[in-house]
Amino acid sequence: MSKIVRYLDNSYGCWSRVDLSDGTPLFISLAQTGILIKKSRLGILGPKLFKEEIVERLARMCQTIDSNITNYSTPEGIKNPVLKVFTQVALDSSSPAEFINRLNLLSNKIQKQNSNSASNVSNENKLTNFYKIVEEYGKVIEETSQMVGGVPISKLPYGILDIQEALLEVAYANREKNDIVDRCRTGFMMLADFIEDSIAIKNDKIREIWQNAQGLSEADIRHVFTEMDMDLQMQEEIKQNKEKFLYVFDEALKKIIKHHDINSKKEE
Repeated sequence: MSKIVRYLDNSYGCWSRVDLSDGTPLFISLAQTGILIKKSRLGILGPKLFKEEIVERLARMCQTIDSNITNYSTPEGIKNPVLKVFTQVALDSSSPAEFINRLNLLSNKIQKQNSNSASNVSNENKLTNFYKIVEEYGKVIEETSQMVGGVPISKLPYGILDIQEALLEVAYANREKNDIVDRCRTGFMMLADFIEDSIAIKNDKIREIWQNAQGLSEADIRHVFTEMDMDLQMQEEIKQNKEKFLYVFDEALKKIIKHHDINSKKEE
């Protein structure tokens, strides 16, 4: 059983000496520059087992170690929290290899926590941007709601692919709220209304001419009928695209949910 041989925790010094179960002496010393742990009886000679000079990282590591310790067996005289937790890890270890392994496991856990934290911040920023894209797209839909026969694609505030991605991510973020998911689904479908500018403008002109058809020559009327027939073909194409977009939305959302579920299980 590992035991503490001696220690000092006052204005003159901050260190502890732990003899591990296999007989190896560990000397744990703290200073303003960080922590140094050696295989040593006096802390002067001996190989280094662990060293950390970045105070912020050392503090985070101590917090993680402390959260993983259920019971302290260190002397009451050890008050310094850093010395206390590292001494306890030594007391819980039977050999230098086990001691290092414990520290490595805790260090990896900290790195994963930091990575997840950074990832969460990044994901939050992305989601905020997705909401912005969806909001601006929604304004365009309102402004162009009276237009029929296709809306000029140049009126979109972002590229179609960017808007599709934003709608899917917002839908996923609100997957428990059916009303929001339905609005995103409808918005995804309505992207089919946005067509090439020249075609949308021509369709508007044809409808305007037909509404004022009195006085047109027979040739002009035939031309209008021909163009209107092309307009009807465009309307049918838009209708078919809307059905395709609904299918794409439903399938893509299923894949996103499945992807996130798999990643969540891996993290667990």
